[in-house]
Amino acid sequence: MGGNDAGFGEVAGAVYDLGPAGCHAGGSCQILRDGGLANGKRDDPAEEWKELEQRLTNAYEVTLTMMKPRSHLYVLEYPIPFAVPIGRCRDSIAIGRRNIGYINRFAGILDETIQKAAAAAISFAVRHQRSSRLHVLAWGTREASNTTTALLPNVAVPFNPHGLCGDRPVVQDFGPFSPNRTVSDSFHPTATGVLRAACVVARAVSAQDIVRAEYDLDEQGCPSD
Repeated sequence: MGGNDAGFGEVAGAVYDLGPAGCHAGGSCQILRDGGLANGKRDDPAEEWKELEQRLTNAYEVTLTMMKPRSHLYVLEYPIPFAVPIGRCRDSIAIGRRNIGYINRFAGILDETIQKAAAAAISFAVRHQRSSRLHVLAWGTREASNTTTALLPNVAVPFNPHGLCGDRPVVQDFGPFSPNRTVSDSFHPTATGVLRAACVVARAVSAQDIVRAEYDLDEQGCPSD
């Protein structure tokens, strides 16, 4: 829950909209320009994100209520899709740096929305004396300081060193760019991305006192960066 609700699928489709509103290099990327959800509507962006935040908060609160005492719920943020393009990156040529900036900004706001919803749900659990816990985990591929103005002039947007156009991308390239892939495969995790996500969760789980098992993360091949 989260990515599709915000419209990640529509973003992938907009890249192949060759009209003036599409997210190709010559298009305006109309679906993301206003900073709201990727739904093509002209609603207030802040209100759109607030509605999604409330839906996520409700889902987290219901889940925490149904969980056993002292159990833990782990929520992964979404990885930022792109690195800052260096040289001739195929995606940068096809999409354009500005539209990459729009897409990264969109993913960054989605992660912020997840964090806000989780904070509200945690407060709910405390008020209702629930012992179950909620943890929001970053994908393990960026720090909060990883922002750049090289994509959207005068606007700091997040970037991911392990995103598309970067080193060992954690998300799949756009479908038609990859053999045996379709548009619907775009932005889904690569094998490297799945491993990073699993390692982040394993570290978080192994840090809990109630967990008896020990995880040898190095032997499992978890990346250190």
